[in-house]
Amino acid sequence: MEIRRKQLLIFTSVLVALFLVASAYYSLPLDITMLGIAAAAVVPYLVIRFPEWFLVGALFVPQWKTILGFASTGGSGDPTVIMLICLSVGLLWRTLMWFGRIGYSELRGMFSRLYVQVGAFVFFAAILSVSYTYTNAPLYGGTKLFRFLLIGTLLFISPFFILLKESDFLNFSRLFVGAGALTAVAAVTFPGETPPTNLVP
Repeated sequence: MEIRRKQLLIFTSVLVALFLVASAYYSLPLDITMLGIAAAAVVPYLVIRFPEWFLVGALFVPQWKTILGFASTGGSGDPTVIMLICLSVGLLWRTLMWFGRIGYSELRGMFSRLYVQVGAFVFFAAILSVSYTYTNAPLYGGTKLFRFLLIGTLLFISPFFILLKESDFLNFSRLFVGAGALTAVAAVTFPGETPPTNLVP
């Protein structure tokens, strides 16, 4: 299931071509077109080879949106949503790659020592789900609960399939420390603009 460079090059070339067609059809500005071409050429490679980058991004981008001037629209153009989509694609690829190499017994062995952690998360999610029946704002509470179950579960299970090797963990650790340092500097430099920690787009 390892993707070859030739296959990745063909895939990115198709994405670039499709974006050029869309740019010509919708008459997008030149700066948007160039940014889209760069993203179509680079992002697929990063998603497949370095999905841990998007795991860190999904954790910290919600805190940077106010500083960078992004509105929390929650739509497909939201930076947090983009990070989560890229993380999901990278997670799906790693999952398919692993299922193609290992059997059920090996997969079960991976989680045999994580029953307590997984059980604790499931128990906590169950408590939140039950507490939803007591909310006075079912629409708002349902939205928050759905986002927690979706985003929280994604962020919880991603490291099990993404941080497979020591190099993956080292990359994640360096990025996490670097992003944390940037967030700390931003909190000191822009104390009135830095939002509290929030994983909800």
